[in-house]
Order: sequence, then structure tokens, then C-alpha cells
Amino acid sequence: MNPESASVHSTPVARTAFSDIAVTLNNKCSDADSASAEDQQPASVHPEFAFSDGNIELQTTDQTFWVHEYHLNKFAAFAANIQATKNSAISDSGRRIIVACDKKTKGDDIYNTLKVIYASHIDGIPDFDSSTLTSSLRIASTFDYPALRKFAISKLEGMNLPAIERIQLSDELSLPSWETPAFTELCSRKEPISQSEAEVLGMTRFVEIARIRETERTRLAVQFAGRIYGELLQAAELVCSLQEGGTDGAGTTQDAFDNHIQNILQVVQRFLHALVAQHATITVTQAGLTAVASIKSHLKF
Repeated sequence: MNPESASVHSTPVARTAFSDIAVTLNNKCSDADSASAEDQQPASVHPEFAFSDGNIELQTTDQTFWVHEYHLNKFAAFAANIQATKNSAISDSGRRIIVACDKKTKGDDIYNTLKVIYASHIDGIPDFDSSTLTSSLRIASTFDYPALRKFAISKLEGMNLPAIERIQLSDELSLPSWETPAFTELCSRKEPISQSEAEVLGMTRFVEIARIRETERTRLAVQFAGRIYGELLQAAELVCSLQEGGTDGAGTTQDAFDNHIQNILQVVQRFLHALVAQHATITVTQAGLTAVASIKSHLKF
């Protein structure tokens, strides 16, 4: 960081001397909002980005940054507005150009983005956390810096972001390739959808995910029952072979075994009936009932 930045930051004269040229990046706000932004006292300059030789004063509602034009020129939206100001009659090379972001642009997002674009890559790309990269993705998308957007996306994809966060970022920043894996994760996980997650999803997507989750739970339950069918069929074949062989002295053991199998079948049958009551269209469940009936016939119940 420039050693002169702290002293320049603390000098009121420096601000008034370099704050006469303003560019407002606020295309979507009303004229009243623009006038209010111009009249508002600028926020304090962030000490980490208060370069005395920075010819751009980048303003948000809560933070101000004195930075270098060549970094902001990498953002198409910033570059166009800076160039327009330079070409205007009020341009003065001795004054710092003010770039005022709209109210939706947060100072923390700008700060995190500046950390990325000012970072030295001599010793390799630093390990930025997900919050810093998310801010960089947001600012790169808003102010049109494709290379930074691509970099942030590639790094975030290597992180274990929660599914709902990926969906939220996809909605906000147009990342359709993130949606399907995130929705699949929400549909298949054990934990229920929380209220905050439902608010992000919206009613339509929440209902669809709930339907898929219910169907998936039923599929797993039927799959579990299917494994029981296989074991019972094997047991049925064993009992039938004992009955046909008429083994002496094994009657009591066989009766106990038959009773045990019958109890299991009754439990499984009740389970399957409950599934059918909730999901009458699931054909595999109906097939399961048929399998139970077949087992019972083999065991002569």
C-alpha cells in the first residue's frame, strides 16, 4: 500500500482539490435519486485503497476508494463513463474523476473486488475466500469485466458452496449451469428445506422440489422393501425344501421359522399398503404386493 495514502486520506484539502469531476453509474435510478446522490456527502475513504496517485475516486453509499484508472478501465461500464467525462468540457487532468456507483452497489463488494484486481500474481494467484470471489463475480457481472467474471466462476466452482447459495447466485448473476446440480442436491439431501431456503426458491420451485423429494423418498422406501422381498423369497425356497423333505424332528423348528416369516410378511405388507395409499401410481409398489402374495402362497399361509 502507498505510504502516502494514509496522510492524503486524512487531509480534507486533498478531497476538495480533486473532487470536481463526477460520473454517476446509476442508469436505472430516478432523477431525484441522482440529485440526492450528488448532494450527499461522500463516505470516508477506505484506508487500504486511498492511493495518493489514484486519479479515480470510486464512491459507494458507504465507502470511497481512491484507485487507478487503468484498473477500472478493465470494466467496460467504468471505462465508458470515465472516457465520456474526459471528453467533456469539464475534464481537467489535474483533478480526480469521481465515479459514483448506484445505491445497490455495496462498498464491501467493491472492496473485495479491488483486493482481487490489485493482488500481486508474481508468486501465484492468492487463495481468496468465497465471499471475496462472490463480490468479484457480482461487480464483474454488473460493470462488465468478462475475464474477472470467468476467473471468479472458475474459483467458486471449486469450492463447496451450499446448494441454495449456488441457486441464489445463479438467479442473480445468470449462471444456468449451476442450477441443475444445486436443485438435484436439494432434492436428494436428507435435511428438509428451511424457511430461508424456501424464500430464495420461491413458491413454484419450492413446491416442485418438495414433490421430487417426496417421490425420491418413496422410491428409496420401495427399493428397501425390494431387498426384503429377495431375502424372503430365499427363505421361502428353504422352507419349501424342508417341507418336501419331511425332515424328522424338525417340525417345531420349522413351525417357529414359518411364524417368523409370516410376521415379517405382515409388516412388509402393511408397509406396502401405506405406500400405495399415498402414491397409488407407483407401479413398483404394486409389483411388490404381488411378490408378497407369491411368497405367502409358497409358504402355504
